[in-house]
Amino acid sequence: MRTLIFIPVMFTMLSMPFANSYAGTHPQEPVVKNKDYADTNANGLNQLDSKKRRSGNWEFYWDDENKVISSTGKFKHGKQVGTWKYYNQDGKLERIEHNKWYTRKIKTEQYHPNGQLQKAGYARVKISKEYVDYYWYGNWKCYDENGQYIKTEVYSHGDCKNCQD
Repeated sequence: MRTLIFIPVMFTMLSMPFANSYAGTHPQEPVVKNKDYADTNANGLNQLDSKKRRSGNWEFYWDDENKVISSTGKFKHGKQVGTWKYYNQDGKLERIEHNKWYTRKIKTEQYHPNGQLQKAGYARVKISKEYVDYYWYGNWKCYDENGQYIKTEVYSHGDCKNCQD
């Protein structure tokens, strides 16, 4: 069973939802209002390089007032690099992704609402002009709300092979 989620990941200058393998979708796309692409404010966030690609540290928000952060991370040559953190609309951490510029593997950690680790595994991304395909693969360790290991789920291109409905 493949499920979809919105991930505010920006590999190009477009902002688009991405497929993922955990249930739910965010009700709206995060906004980057008062911090425009060429923002030159003192904090140095949300900058573009000379080729108009996202560069350096970026923040994305759920609201127009830029008070509720949806994600934070770094771009290099328009691609996500390093550690990215994703938050729900209540400001709680949902997921951390560790991107490496030389690989398509993304180490991913998903969290319970209480802040305990829920799942940990790897994702991949394939980018074309028509779409961005983000999916889970391989073994994902699952933990209960107290942080205790409970099982391993096996994913292939976003489909869980040993999950029960």
